[in-house]
Amino acid sequence: AADAADWDDVSVPEVFESLRYLSDPEHPNLSLEQLKVVQPGHVWVDGVRIHVRFTPTVPTCSVATLIGLTIKAKLQRSLPRRYKIDVE
Repeated sequence: AADAADWDDVSVPEVFESLRYLSDPEHPNLSLEQLKVVQPGHVWVDGVRIHVRFTPTVPTCSVATLIGLTIKAKLQRSLPRRYKIDVE
């Protein structure tokens, strides 16, 4: 088994790359990046903690919870399990 120290840490651009093309539930033809819901400046990686702050298209966005869950699920599927993912 590979030693944990040999694992590459994930970078902010890698995290953003996995999220940028997710589509908005209310605007399926637009990505979260196009709608400025996710932005590279709102992704932080600190060791095994990944923090993503997303911005709903409108403050009262009824699908904000769904978008947050979609972001979290996408990262959980695409990153090693050792990462702790926070989405707000």
